[in-house]
Amino acid sequence: MSSGPSRRVGEIDLDALGVEPGGRVVDVGCGSGPIAEQLARAGIHVTGVEPAAYLRARFSERVIALDPGSAVVDGVADQLPFGDGEVEHVVMTEVLEHVPDPHGALTELHRVLAAGGTLCLSVPTSYTELLFWRLHPRYADNATHERIFTKPELQRLLARTGFEIDRWEGRNFRPAVSWLLHATLRSDADHTGAISEHLFVDRGLELAWRAFAALGVLHLVESVGNRVWPKSWYVYCHAR
Repeated sequence: MSSGPSRRVGEIDLDALGVEPGGRVVDVGCGSGPIAEQLARAGIHVTGVEPAAYLRARFSERVIALDPGSAVVDGVADQLPFGDGEVEHVVMTEVLEHVPDPHGALTELHRVLAAGGTLCLSVPTSYTELLFWRLHPRYADNATHERIFTKPELQRLLARTGFEIDRWEGRNFRPAVSWLLHATLRSDADHTGAISEHLFVDRGLELAWRAFAALGVLHLVESVGNRVWPKSWYVYCHAR
């Protein structure tokens, strides 16, 4: 791994995941491929796993057209179409909170990962979720979230399913601010987080982020925000 500054693709730290250009990552719950597209542009081949046929079609248009070495397959987190120890690197971002059996899903991820294989897992932080659920009576139904994970609960779950945590960090401060305002306004959204009303909130926030960038302080604002009010925990683990 590099000893210099981390290489990030979106919110994912490639050095913490241990993947280099030309490597392959399995993206579980890939949807239409927004993360996979970023990874492909960084020279990484992606195998997406997605149960919805229409989203697999969008993934193909978005990712495989960009990188013919990528692929997308039908599957769900607790029933993956891979052999034992077949996979080296997995990302599963903002998926586990949707899964009825998180223990089964993580056990299945451990099955397909080679010994020492790496996992980047992200879930919403418990304190933002608790606040959003309290502010917005339709938040959980809109998001199709099954549960809220506390940090100790997730740590225990990972340990029980054979993972050792290498790094834990807060990310997605900007979406946390957006969702705080949208939860207060009780905006409608779908399970992907796409908001369908009160869009002036995000237009206003975009102006604010641009202003911070013009002043040269956006990185500082995000760094502090990711420590005190992140929307997501990103956990990097390896399979024991």
